[in-house]
Amino acid sequence: IQQLEIEKASAGAASLLVHVGEYSPVIAALTNGNPIIQRNAITALGDFNYNAADGTSIKSAVPPLIHLLKTGDLYTRCRVAWTLGHVHQEDEATVAALIAAMDDENWQAGVAALSSLGEFKSQEAVIVPAVFKTLSDTNATIRAQATRTLGELSPCRDKELAKAVVAALMKSLADTDNNVREGAAWALGDNGEAAKDAFPVLLKLTNSDDKEFRN
Repeated sequence: IQQLEIEKASAGAASLLVHVGEYSPVIAALTNGNPIIQRNAITALGDFNYNAADGTSIKSAVPPLIHLLKTGDLYTRCRVAWTLGHVHQEDEATVAALIAAMDDENWQAGVAALSSLGEFKSQEAVIVPAVFKTLSDTNATIRAQATRTLGELSPCRDKELAKAVVAALMKSLADTDNNVREGAAWALGDNGEAAKDAFPVLLKLTNSDDKEFRN
């Protein structure tokens, strides 16, 4: 019971420090030998709001987080992938690490990395081609997340890339898995007018017998 209280206190302290902008002790905890303290630090850093705060002081969290993305256990790798998307600093290095993590030996960690890539629209030229490759993965969960990530990145600022995204998503509408088809449909919606060629196909699917898709 005492150990549980210590762990709860660690989590609360780390979260409070991040909320008040005191990142250094939380970043230092990423290399702590106690896995619970380390995980609490990872989770707390994920509360950082890069849209509302200056990220200069939290940039130093990126190298140890990337290290844990490569060396941590499954839970840690998944959690770190999520946190990197929220810290949203050192975009080039972070995106390169997340793209590499898509090939993780465990598909869950790969999906976590794939999901976080949707946070980095400024790196669309690097991310989109990498995500395209996962649209043909044998794992339907990975394919479905790929469509969602493309939706998060849409509409791409580069017009040619935007066209390629729409074409890839239209192809995914014919996927054998309902979650992939649904993800592709939502992602096409995020493309707005650029996806006008997909409207007839979407209308047909809406009126089809695929009840799961229509719901």
